Amino acid sequence: MNLGKLEIDDSESNSGLFHYVEKHTSSNSTEVRVRGKVDVNRQHSAYPIVAPQLSSLPEFSHLGCGHWFTLRDLEIATNWFSKDNILGEGGYGVVYHGQLMNGTQVAIKRLLNNLGQAKKEFRVEVEAIGHVRHKNLVRLLGYCVEGTQRMLVYEYVNNGNLEQWLHGAMEQKGSLTWDARMKKILGTTKALAYLHEAVEPKVVHRDIKSINILIDEDFNAKVSDFGLAKLLGSGKSHITTRVMRTFGYVAPEYANTG
Repeated sequence: MNLGKLEIDDSESNSGLFHYVEKHTSSNSTEVRVRGKVDVNRQHSAYPIVAPQLSSLPEFSHLGCGHWFTLRDLEIATNWFSKDNILGEGGYGVVYHGQLMNGTQVAIKRLLNNLGQAKKEFRVEVEAIGHVRHKNLVRLLGYCVEGTQRMLVYEYVNNGNLEQWLHGAMEQKGSLTWDARMKKILGTTKALAYLHEAVEPKVVHRDIKSINILIDEDFNAKVSDFGLAKLLGSGKSHITTRVMRTFGYVAPEYANTG
């Protein structure tokens, strides 16, 4: 496959708009990625037209599923990890709302402690989780690995979480009916059953709580952070003597005996 070739698409030239595009060609297909556009009516001789940097959008991962994002990509998406973009914080890291250059809304989890995992190991683990698909699981879109930085990029679910719906933070949108509550329970259990039985290697969440159950616009439950149990877990087996977070949410017998 050829590397990107920068060309100008003059389909809107009558309006003074020129699109810079990057074309990737192979033996049987051509993929075109729009990189940006310039309004020549606003250009001045002192400021020549300059093509946007080709590194400004995420590249496809060479490992399979998901995208590899550069640190710069995610800095721009979150306004340099602005405090105004913080969606939540927890023991694993800080979650930021972001918008990619193509307009896609995302949630970016910046891990606070990668527990010494090597760059290659982390990428392979993320790729494995990236293949997991279920309507009741928040989809992992990609990741960033640069230096000590470890970040996960998820789809953005914009209808709050179960904790907010149960305890009044979403009261301006109404309250959950009994049927709606049953829908959340069934969706959550279906997601867990899928992780426990339908994927290899199996994944045990170990941090199920209302704040980790997001609600989409159709009021479906979407379990989040399921990948962190695998990425930051303590072994291959689901049987462990280490109690994962959050202590107040684990079964008493698990806390006492592991």
